[in-house]
Amino acid sequence: MTHGPSHSLPALFRQIFTLEVQRRAGVSRGALLHHFPTLEELLGAAVARLVERNEEAVRKELAAVEQDPVGAEEIPDGGGPIPSADDLGKG
Repeated sequence: MTHGPSHSLPALFRQIFTLEVQRRAGVSRGALLHHFPTLEELLGAAVARLVERNEEAVRKELAAVEQDPVGAEEIPDGGGPIPSADDLGKG
């Protein structure tokens, strides 16, 4: 099934993604485009924010373990070092 340019997957993704960002941020399309003129800039900012949130969560968990390390020694080590991506690919 073939679609015209206005129905291509990248165009649909761009439209759906930007509409959802607008909805969640509570901003107009113009305001969104003012701050993020391209989809690449918007996606880059979204990924950066996800990384930032993940780092915050890791810091919070680390602080909790440092304050109350009871039980930390009970976490099994899995029998050795964590395998690398290369090791996992070997069968």
